[in-house]
Amino acid sequence: MAASNFRGLEATNRRETAVLVVAFMLLLGALGLGLDFAARDIAIVDGQLAGFPVLTIAALVFAGVQSIVMRRLSSNLRKSALAAASAAKRAPSASPTLSLNL
Repeated sequence: MAASNFRGLEATNRRETAVLVVAFMLLLGALGLGLDFAARDIAIVDGQLAGFPVLTIAALVFAGVQSIVMRRLSSNLRKSALAAASAAKRAPSASPTLSLNL
């Protein structure tokens, strides 16, 4: 019963993470496009889009790299959290204290 509930939570988490990554990439893509217009790399000439979106592409590449890096770091964080939890189970119940008589 708990395993199926965990699987459902995990599936929900994966969907929400995918939505968050797409929203992040759209936000940075829009920022790059805005910077392209501000830097005059892209312009609308006679109703046509003219120019090459250098900053838009750079922003999308940055967003993709950030997403990949964060994915790798999150798995390392999860592994270290599991290792800390198992170390806490092995630790003695009474923690050593230091008393200073002043």
